[in-house]
Amino acid sequence: MLNTNDEELLYYHPQHYDLRYRNLVEDIPFLIHQVEHFGAPVLELGCGTGRILFPLAERKFSVTGIEISSAMVKHARQKAKEKKLFVEVVRSDCSNFSLGKKFKTILLSFNFIAHLRDVRSFTACFSCVKKHLAPRGKVIIDYINPDVLALAIANRRIENIIAYPHPEGKGTVNVSVSNHYDAATQINHIYWHYAYEKETKEHVDDVQMRIYFPLELDALLRHHGLTIEEKYGNYDESPFTSSSPKQLFVCSL
Repeated sequence: MLNTNDEELLYYHPQHYDLRYRNLVEDIPFLIHQVEHFGAPVLELGCGTGRILFPLAERKFSVTGIEISSAMVKHARQKAKEKKLFVEVVRSDCSNFSLGKKFKTILLSFNFIAHLRDVRSFTACFSCVKKHLAPRGKVIIDYINPDVLALAIANRRIENIIAYPHPEGKGTVNVSVSNHYDAATQINHIYWHYAYEKETKEHVDDVQMRIYFPLELDALLRHHGLTIEEKYGNYDESPFTSSSPKQLFVCSL
């Protein structure tokens, strides 16, 4: 899960987060479809500022989100108030939570699982997930299919992948990204470079994400007592193959 200083990263700043991901919507129809099929109440781990929770709440599903960043929790609650939607957002570590109720669908969306950086946190998280899963409930996991060639090219920088208006009116923020993969730990250090239009010095975040390869992730899920009912390769529910961009799981106990 998050390191003690992760909340200091601009990556977890709620206003920047919303603007950076404002056009990311491709996963939402897939997740809505899963919830329509498997039912509510819904729990999302690592819900951020509610990018996925709010479209579900707008469709009258009962939704709860867990988020460790206090700033994101506060921002999500304020957004729910402004939208006049009942969205429960709980500040908690996703490796150690107890909500006192069970859920028909539990979402680990938008590469959340990459924040489980070691086996201990993976085990702790899925122990909590299983305690909160209702009978015949489903766990939906959305994670990348790692690109080994991209991981192998250390310090490659991709320029200007996102641009958005600075939330404090300081012009445009241009975002570039580079990475350094540590094969020993399977941690990918993703460096987000923020260049402000009105400043000469850029801001750099080191966001550390765990890489899980396909057979490894299959084995870990099964080892932790989950049955993989479906594994898709993209949001159109196409079968998973070596060239698939995603690993999308529908799991049960």
